[in-house]
Amino acid sequence: MSSPSSPLYSPVSLDGDFTIRHLSSADIPRVRELHSALFPLPLPTSFFQQLLVHDTRLCLVAVPTTSNIPVAFISAALHVTTNDLTISGAKSAPLEIHILTLGVAPEYRRQHLATRLLNSAIRTLRAQASLSTHLPSTFAKSHPYIRPPTGSEDSDVESEGEDTAITAHLPVNDAPARAFWKHVGLEEESTAGEPPRISGWRELVRMGGHISV
Repeated sequence: MSSPSSPLYSPVSLDGDFTIRHLSSADIPRVRELHSALFPLPLPTSFFQQLLVHDTRLCLVAVPTTSNIPVAFISAALHVTTNDLTISGAKSAPLEIHILTLGVAPEYRRQHLATRLLNSAIRTLRAQASLSTHLPSTFAKSHPYIRPPTGSEDSDVESEGEDTAITAHLPVNDAPARAFWKHVGLEEESTAGEPPRISGWRELVRMGGHISV
């Protein structure tokens, strides 16, 4: 069960050391291993299978050019707010990308892999959104196909395209993750007086904002 043949699934080359590409079925054992090492809460096999087959979900992996074994990953899901689509004259459905998981093996950190994965995920999901059969047609008609970039990318998120709303839920005590998301432009959205969201054994904080790539 691998990704379908399409320009959307072409690898995105970062530089001479790493390549970013879509998750394949052969990658699942390694990516599950990385998830288990970085996040104590185990994820079922079905989580990864949905990333392969659902056109509103995505998983990208970063692999060294010398081994082709994933050392970093990002998984994300598209969401289009439909509350206002019935209003006469509505031109576009607002697109949101929910970051499900993002992680880098410790020995490969400080090489901007997380930010590069984020850049690639945003661009690729925007392209998928214009083709998805699971999103409102209002969005697809107003957002033409966007071909994902190839070649190297800068290490920081740059403001050179359309804003996309990004959200992520993080463990309250994960200071490095919260610092990363603040660095790329997200802010904590917890409402004063409300208890943290609970997921399994974790208390979560919501991070949100807009990123333009």
